[in-house]
Amino acid sequence: MMEKIKGMLRSALISIKILTSTAQGKFGFAVVTIVFFFAIFAPLFPYPGPALSDINLVFVPPRLSPSPWYILGSDYLGDPLLLDVIWGFRYFMEIGLVAAILTVGIGVVLGLVAGFVGGLIDQALNFVFNLLLTIPSFALWLILALIFRNASPFLLGFILGILSWAGLARSIRSVTLSAKNKEYVEASKSLGLGPLSIIRHDIAPAIMPYIFMNFMLSVNSGIYGAMGLAFLGILPYTNINWGAVLGTALYEEAAVYTLSGTIPVAIISTVSTLILMGFVFTANASDMIFDVQRRKEAENAAFAKKSSKR
Repeated sequence: MMEKIKGMLRSALISIKILTSTAQGKFGFAVVTIVFFFAIFAPLFPYPGPALSDINLVFVPPRLSPSPWYILGSDYLGDPLLLDVIWGFRYFMEIGLVAAILTVGIGVVLGLVAGFVGGLIDQALNFVFNLLLTIPSFALWLILALIFRNASPFLLGFILGILSWAGLARSIRSVTLSAKNKEYVEASKSLGLGPLSIIRHDIAPAIMPYIFMNFMLSVNSGIYGAMGLAFLGILPYTNINWGAVLGTALYEEAAVYTLSGTIPVAIISTVSTLILMGFVFTANASDMIFDVQRRKEAENAAFAKKSSKR
């Protein structure tokens, strides 16, 4: 058991080393690490709720009074904007991860089944994929968000993810249709290997970079979807949803025309843009993690370094 854990840790370290071998990968990994750090440890910080709200501090510029938490200024409730940002990481990651798991999980499974099995099953599933792609997802998001206005982050992530998998499923289907006629897949079939074994060992490894990239991008889609719904006032206002902060800054404080409205918009926009860039850069750099040759070179280098220390 310990050897298995050590092997997994070694594999993870090698993946990180490969990912951070480029400037784009370093930036992406740093941003993603910071996001997950604050998402996990947000409960260590004060929650920006009624205990901190002060009507006299609504949209004040950055200051250190009445506490250092106001170093980025405040929001529409008079809560410290810094705490909105910190707790927002946790709120959005819950939404983004649920949406990404649903999008990628359903899309990959149904795409593989449609492409590999073929026949009537492929035709039926492909019809469903095409049907869902003709339905405007954002309109359905609006309807479902209005129905579940007080939804938890997990339910909101479910709403955003359950409607977003059709495009990925169709792409996976196309790749699978192409891959199942390759020589190595035919060889596995001739050896009597079952469909699950062939998908797992022959087809899935070839599409892993695409799956990982879509997972990272789906997290982003979940985050921006939740922000957009709050910005439009579809979701109940909560200051840890940055879309609500942006909406109130624009509509109540006339952002761009007043300093009190422009500062929170600039801060939230910068933070959300950095998150977008971080996840996109990580997705782009992830191709190298699944490059067999590059991975082998990294493993050999790590083994040589370990041997030289002995």
